[in-house]
Amino acid sequence: MSDGDDLASHIDYFNQLLNDLLHMEVDFSNENKVIVLLVSFLDSYDHFVTTLLYGNITLVLEDVIDSLMKYYLHKKDVGEARGEGLYVKGERERGW
Repeated sequence: MSDGDDLASHIDYFNQLLNDLLHMEVDFSNENKVIVLLVSFLDSYDHFVTTLLYGNITLVLEDVIDSLMKYYLHKKDVGEARGEGLYVKGERERGW
């Protein structure tokens, strides 16, 4: 995943690669799929990935993708909210 890439596009690409491997009769266990997906993310996801890896005994690919999408959307919403604000230019008059 590159900086600024859309998470949904990244997951779609990952699923396409899995399908291509399946057509070549290469099969991965569920846990191996999860690990390959998680290591494909940027450093900005390190904390989240660590939480996923050590927070659960068994990781299910669909649950991991769902959690990643929720995290991505939350992170995106927080980033957009920080960008909105009021900027006042000029000197401030004090009338106290």
